[in-house]
Amino acid sequence: MADEKDDRQIDAVNQALHLIFMKARQPEGLSEMLRQVNFQDMHVMTAAHEHPDAILKDIKEQMQLPQSTLTSIVNKLEKLGLVRRVINRRDLRSYSLELTEAGHALREEHRRSDRAQVAFLLGLLNEEERTQFVGLMDKLTRRLER
Repeated sequence: MADEKDDRQIDAVNQALHLIFMKARQPEGLSEMLRQVNFQDMHVMTAAHEHPDAILKDIKEQMQLPQSTLTSIVNKLEKLGLVRRVINRRDLRSYSLELTEAGHALREEHRRSDRAQVAFLLGLLNEEERTQFVGLMDKLTRRLER
């Protein structure tokens, strides 16, 4: 029966993802600042870094967040000294986000941490398995971007 097979596959992937997130913990020695930010916070910082001319509305729409949620995230990041609101150069009525020096340093620490986690996971696979895994992940992300 297809429904039972689907249910088994869904449960297997769900359990695997939970185990991966539990076992592939952050590397030792992370800064206290990095421990204070979550996935959405870091995503906002990345959007600000990669799209410095984006207005806050662009980030809100890209992340599909309610305005109140984005405002809370930006307020938190400003309080931590990681971003600052600046008048947008192309729309003087709107604000963009600019990473502070501390924000750039935290993004780099986060990038190194992510790479260490992925290297750990890939190290559990042989070369053929790694190639298959990376290919499947690439296929999933391309389909999600459609």
